[in-house]
Amino acid sequence: MDKIQATPRNKLGYLVDALRSVNGLAAQNEYTNMAANLVGTPAIERTLDRMSYGEPVTNIGKANVPIIPEDTGEAVMTLAPFAKPLAIAAETGVKAAPKIAARIADNAMAPSLLNKQQGVVKLPFDIDKTRFESAKDYLENISMPEMEQVRSYAKKMLREERVPKSFPGYDYELRKAITKLVEEKFK
Repeated sequence: MDKIQATPRNKLGYLVDALRSVNGLAAQNEYTNMAANLVGTPAIERTLDRMSYGEPVTNIGKANVPIIPEDTGEAVMTLAPFAKPLAIAAETGVKAAPKIAARIADNAMAPSLLNKQQGVVKLPFDIDKTRFESAKDYLENISMPEMEQVRSYAKKMLREERVPKSFPGYDYELRKAITKLVEEKFK
């Protein structure tokens, strides 16, 4: 028995849906609609929509029609000024992807930073629990020298985990390590 189903789309479909939402919101107001058309988001959306279904974005091989459809031409002209920055960003992303993937895999498979030593973290400093109600209160109200002490210990932990400072998520990992260190002290 035959089935009727939707034509499958590739991952560009998510971007198309987002652009379609933006264009739908812009169409509700005359001025924002005019701005969206000026920027070229409707043409980009229609071109990406064709690409998401696997349709060609040119008319090569068809008779009596322009080689490049109007939407594709407008989308290319809209994105042309961003070609170099987008290429640099894509290249950076491709170079960083193995490091990010390795880090994600390490986080998923390896024990937590804090559970390396039999599940207990020995900090070289003590927290005066009479001054602070919680870890959040401590982090919001400690002095700069105290914060530097916690921060330096967290950096040491990240070095032991071989997280390079050049890692794109280093600052996030550092904040996470600091928070976990302090929360462990309040347990």
